[in-house]
Amino acid sequence: CGGDQHCLNFISFVSQGDLVCFQRNGFTGVPGCAGEGSSGYDYCYKHYPTYGPLVLIGDGYTGLKVCEGDCDSDSDCEGDLLCYQRGDGPVPGCEGGVGEFPTEDFCYDPTQGMPGVVAPTPAPVTPAPFVPPPAT
Repeated sequence: CGGDQHCLNFISFVSQGDLVCFQRNGFTGVPGCAGEGSSGYDYCYKHYPTYGPLVLIGDGYTGLKVCEGDCDSDSDCEGDLLCYQRGDGPVPGCEGGVGEFPTEDFCYDPTQGMPGVVAPTPAPVTPAPFVPPPAT
């Protein structure tokens, strides 16, 4: 995409709604997309509302709320929140670029629509074929 207008035109074509243009350098991860795509290309993606900005509380804390860090495991996060081990991507559902606190990990809510990461769908399961019981 060359801007949000290209995504808006695409929206009217495929009726997906709320697509915006993610402009990137190199192979920066595109929110909600798997794979690396083509270097330097910009992509339309579905924009989800966020909880707020990243807040760095510090290392060694527990009971961290959504978008708070630095968590080391899911047990550092409050309730059903999970600890997002960042790598090089944005924190799901939180505002803040890849370059903001690049080595810190943050708690996120895996149940909400989120930019950056889309929960993978389970692999399809093919049921075993039906075998009728032997006649008696």
